[in-house]
Amino acid sequence: MLFLLRRFGFLIAAALLLPPQANAQAPSGGAASAGRAAFRLCDAEGFMALNMGRNYMLGRRDRESVLPYVRGDEFGQKLALELFDRVDKGEVKHYADFAAEKLYDCARRQNMALPEPVAKAKICYARADIPFFLHADRQAGLDRPAAEEKTAARLKNRELYPPALIGAVAQAVYDGADAPDLRQLMGMVFWSCLQQDAARRS
Repeated sequence: MLFLLRRFGFLIAAALLLPPQANAQAPSGGAASAGRAAFRLCDAEGFMALNMGRNYMLGRRDRESVLPYVRGDEFGQKLALELFDRVDKGEVKHYADFAAEKLYDCARRQNMALPEPVAKAKICYARADIPFFLHADRQAGLDRPAAEEKTAARLKNRELYPPALIGAVAQAVYDGADAPDLRQLMGMVFWSCLQQDAARRS
């Protein structure tokens, strides 16, 4: 796993640093510009926390797997130091938990309504690993069946990572002549997961 993270350093940098393609996932309708800005901000903060956590926790807690990507970014550096401290103390067990916490912290600051409970967001952030690994495998030259098999072997919990979802995301990753935008695809997987669950409860 550490080899994978190092080999695809360009994917790590993209996941941490590229501006979020949030418009594709933002709630539709007559939302005010302030609401859209809040959505983009919280989307960015949640995914920064997710990708930092993945890099650190799967990278054998090597701080250099995170810090080079946030140099000069005061918010990013503060978030990284909090992550390191809380992971090392055993307070954060999975990076999806850290991301969900930071998303909901941002939503409270911005007065942005999000579906409850936060536990659902943890599941949805965990599922954003599906496009991350499939995209990495396509960039590495694997064909779709091999990438699906490898992703299913990495993400073994079939309730959390349903084979049908892996297949659907693999189609999105492999159908085009070029790989899709990773950050946008991760956002689509996360927000569709969160919004679908909210719709079922309404």
